Amino acid sequence: MPTATADDGTTPAGPEGAPAASPGAWRRLPTVVTVYGVVLTASLVDRWLLGDGLGAPAGGTVAAVTTVAIALPFTLGFVYGGVRLARGTLPAARFPRIARWWLGASGAFLVINLLMMTVWGTSTVAVAIGWLRFSLVFGGAGGLLVGIVEAGSIERARAAERARVRAERVADTREWLRYLNDILRHEVLNASNVAAGNASLLLDDDSLDEATRDRLAVIERACEDLDDVIREVRLLVASDHGDLDPRRVDLRPVLDTETDAVAEAYDGATVETDLPESLPVLADESVGRVFSNLVANAVEHNDGPDATVRVSGEMDADEAVVRVSDDGPGVPPDERETLFEPANDSTSDHGLGLHIVRTLVDRYGGAVELSDTGPDGSTFTVRLPRATDARDVFDANRETAAAGT
Repeated sequence: MPTATADDGTTPAGPEGAPAASPGAWRRLPTVVTVYGVVLTASLVDRWLLGDGLGAPAGGTVAAVTTVAIALPFTLGFVYGGVRLARGTLPAARFPRIARWWLGASGAFLVINLLMMTVWGTSTVAVAIGWLRFSLVFGGAGGLLVGIVEAGSIERARAAERARVRAERVADTREWLRYLNDILRHEVLNASNVAAGNASLLLDDDSLDEATRDRLAVIERACEDLDDVIREVRLLVASDHGDLDPRRVDLRPVLDTETDAVAEAYDGATVETDLPESLPVLADESVGRVFSNLVANAVEHNDGPDATVRVSGEMDADEAVVRVSDDGPGVPPDERETLFEPANDSTSDHGLGLHIVRTLVDRYGGAVELSDTGPDGSTFTVRLPRATDARDVFDANRETAAAGT
């Protein structure tokens, strides 16, 4: 009695709890098919082996050559089918269906032809062997072809279903992120602003003792830090939703604003710039966060009392290249590979800043890398696509069309 086979290619355990057949057994099907094709191809010389004793093939040379010419493409088809299964993308879970089609069609065709041989009879042994081989070759080849085609169709259908499920999950996740973004904006950020505002008002009271003033200053700084984190998370959510809309932005005034802001925010920090008059790129209003995070990161990770950061830029035919260099201690080797990944533990001090840098730059179609690092400092290189005239016209047309809808 044949063993039942599950759809995933495994053999379920029997009622007595016998262990299931190894799923790896079905992985040998391509080899079996290939060997089967080789054996059938080699058997085509049987008429010469069963010749008339004078070197001529049984049944005549013309009949023997005709038989080989007709059967050879199908026997070699088994060899090709086995190799294709071994090198293809069909998983072993589909092999049982292919085997059932192959063996089922071979058996059915063989039974039919055995009945025909019984009714009509055969004149020689060579004719009988050729007839049986004909049944196995043509029936099996047809069944193998149908099995492979059906298995491929099933796999494509399942892949499409998995893609649909993943798309639904992504849509659900994005909807949840939108909800989270609303909570951060309306609830958490507002509460943080209220706390920071009250702390700031209390700090204006000259009658406060020093200990109370220090605690209020801590509260104010914590609220500012919380505001920064909320804005960064919201920026990541907006990026994940595709809400960023790259358009022509001149980086020069953006870089001037961001470098001045960082220099004012950090005592002892010096930010030097070497920039062309214009740096037209494809970005949006969030592009300033890329460079404020890079410059602030350079200052915060400088061990010396004073930090010097140099921001330089240049244009070429296809992109703008901006380099942010510092005189810090360099990035430790064990942090370089995951430098742009979000921190997932308390041991990392890079937070979301560099992750946001990479996320935004990727969304703009650019690239960012740690191009140089060592004991004398590090250099981050940002490449953003140049805003060409053709893209400007395209964006203008798209905005016009959107305004008319």
